[in-house]
Amino acid sequence: MSFQEVCKLLRFSLDNGVENEQSDVTAAYQNMVSRISANSLRVTTSTAPLIYDSVSRVLARLEIHQTPEVFIVNEESTNAMVFSPGLRDKLVIVIHSGLIRLMERNELDFVIAHEMGHCGFKHGNVAGTEGPHSELGVLRKHAVSRYQELSADRIGLLGVSSINIAAKVMMKLASGLSSEHLGIDASAFMRQIEKPENSDYSGWTLHSSHPSLPLRLWSLIQFCQSTEYSRVSGKGPHGIRLSEIDTLIAERLNREGDGALSETEDEYYSSAILWACMVMILADDKIEQDEHLALVKLVGSPLANKAMKFVATQGKSAAESKYLDAINKLHDASEATQMKYIRTIARFGEIINVDVDDLTKIL
Repeated sequence: MSFQEVCKLLRFSLDNGVENEQSDVTAAYQNMVSRISANSLRVTTSTAPLIYDSVSRVLARLEIHQTPEVFIVNEESTNAMVFSPGLRDKLVIVIHSGLIRLMERNELDFVIAHEMGHCGFKHGNVAGTEGPHSELGVLRKHAVSRYQELSADRIGLLGVSSINIAAKVMMKLASGLSSEHLGIDASAFMRQIEKPENSDYSGWTLHSSHPSLPLRLWSLIQFCQSTEYSRVSGKGPHGIRLSEIDTLIAERLNREGDGALSETEDEYYSSAILWACMVMILADDKIEQDEHLALVKLVGSPLANKAMKFVATQGKSAAESKYLDAINKLHDASEATQMKYIRTIARFGEIINVDVDDLTKIL
């Protein structure tokens, strides 16, 4: 099984964001690589032999035939990143020296395999795509990043074939402590994400690009029980279907805060539906009784009556402004939510006999 096939098999189910499919190296990318090369250490057999060996081991274990350029940057923070502007171009991995000093040899293998996982899953933002239109867009961007980290962790695990090594990496990243100061009690570490039943959700996780480290380790342990991991790691066709495990992980993510993201998206959808329907109703500059009843049936009396009162006091142009604002925010909703919007207003248009083409094209 090729590395790309492995990535396709093991991708976390919620990791379905836009892939980086650029085919050309941009000037910005070339400048970035030039700056990195001028201000860091390129890893070779003679400049950093232990790190070079780690990269070679990972490439061999994952059967990757594209060798990345690896640079070590003099930074105390424990961070690493990969740059890949296109499938045919050179991969560049940048590792902070603080991370190198913290990790032992096999632990560094996990870090490098994780970064190669991002390449295999083609993670990244495509140049030229629009930025978020709303707070929902910002939150969804962070959510996509979190889901991508869970996918890349799975490749990190394949790169070391040891959940104990993965646990040490997560605990070191959380604490900044070296091995001599750590006991590896993964269960105690993961219990840090448990919350009392009456605790309030703080909302900070929605603004984070990475899941919490205890949650990442917990998710990896669940992943280890999958049939797909057993098969790819050569342990036989045993375990639980990965789709079931991903459902379990998604439920945990919802409890940790992602459920609030779904609620926000539902609010944006409801607002877009309400004001799109009002624009349709006002197409002939009057509101018929059957149109009012159709709106009540779709969104409920409180919302329908509130919108009608708004139109009565503020006028048609104000309703159109409400609609444009709501639809602009819906640009950042998921494709499933956007399709649901299109289907719903199409049905409403049929009910009140109004053309909805312009209201769907705007998406």
